[in-house]
Amino acid sequence: MVLLSNRICCSFLMLFISMSLIAQEQRSSDKDYHNREEFKKYHRRAVKVASWQIQNLKFGAIVIRLQNDQRKIDGYLKVGDKKSAELVMAEAQYRNRSIIYSALGQIDFCKVYFMYSQSSDSLLGGKRNNIFIDSTLKVQQNIVMNENFYVILEEDFLYQSSIGFVKEDSAKYAVERGYSNGTKPFLFKNKYGHQLKNPFPYKCGTNLFFIRKLFVRERVELEGEKAQSVKFRTRDAYKYYSSIFGNTNIRLYNFYQRSQGEQVNDPELKPFLY
Repeated sequence: MVLLSNRICCSFLMLFISMSLIAQEQRSSDKDYHNREEFKKYHRRAVKVASWQIQNLKFGAIVIRLQNDQRKIDGYLKVGDKKSAELVMAEAQYRNRSIIYSALGQIDFCKVYFMYSQSSDSLLGGKRNNIFIDSTLKVQQNIVMNENFYVILEEDFLYQSSIGFVKEDSAKYAVERGYSNGTKPFLFKNKYGHQLKNPFPYKCGTNLFFIRKLFVRERVELEGEKAQSVKFRTRDAYKYYSSIFGNTNIRLYNFYQRSQGEQVNDPELKPFLY
């Protein structure tokens, strides 16, 4: 009985410490407001910035950033585990191809491009060709992004508390802060990799409660090796991502309609519009 009581006390103590750390993280994170008036100012800024973003996105582009899991593949090859490396490559190919097909089939709000995360610095540095891929998962030189404004869309950890609005001259030095709830939905980010903020529909989710699993076969070819056919069981990725991008497209249109008539001409906002 004493042992049980001690365990319960320890559990409550650990819970208290965890909550205290979270609260401390929230208090110590950069906030754009500390009282009611500052909150109103923050809210007005959020509405203006989000309205500017959606209005420019309508004639801009979404760049979906993909992961090819190259580090994990290289790690397996380093220890001589070729079979695991092929499986990782096969899963990444299936996932990325499903993302491309479903996004092109569901998103018509604006132009959509695809690239691997390794090309992020090139895109931010101004490169607009020879970094984008198509459904072959190969970089195509003839794919050129002519749009000036773009946002990043990728699967990543969702931060419950993040940095506030950052002026562009210091944006590349700012780092997303706060704590994550452990989930990795698709998130809209600005070109510097910061999560967009409400009321912009920055989080993309699915309304599917169940996704069936199926067997998939992918042809993979490790560098210097013969091509292999890899069979594995996974969720129906095309159905899953189609649901996400379908919902995303609807929410973008809805917010675009709501933002009509919102004038963004305050000179004080200009440093935050990028």
